[in-house]
Amino acid sequence: ARHDPTLTHSEGSRCKSDARRLDGLSIHGLWPNYINGFPSCCKPSLLRPELLPGRLREVAAEEWVDPAFSDCDNCSFCSMWAHEHMKHGSCFADDMAGYFNASLALAERLRPVTAALDG
Repeated sequence: ARHDPTLTHSEGSRCKSDARRLDGLSIHGLWPNYINGFPSCCKPSLLRPELLPGRLREVAAEEWVDPAFSDCDNCSFCSMWAHEHMKHGSCFADDMAGYFNASLALAERLRPVTAALDG
C-alpha cells in the first residue's frame, strides 16, 4: 500500500500531478510535544533558505517536499518550510540549520520502515 500525500494547506489544496514527489512517506515537520499539546512560535525567526548550507538545502528540497506545488515551481518549499520553521522549528532548535538537520536525520532513520510500509 502506498501512502498518499497529506496536505496541510488551506481547504481545497490538491496535489499537483507534476509535484516532485507524490508517493512515499514525507516530512511534515518536527516539533517538541507536551502531553496536552505543543509549543509554537517560540521566537521570531525568518526562513532564509539561501542561508542553509548548500548540501542541506539540496537534501531538504528532495526530501521535504510540498505536493501542492509543481516540481518546476522555484518556491515549492517556501510556504511549507517557512510555516514549519516559524511555528515548530523555533521551539526545537537554536537555528534553522539545526532544525532542518534534525528533521532530515529523523526521516533518514525512518527510511527502512517507510520502505517496508510502501511495499
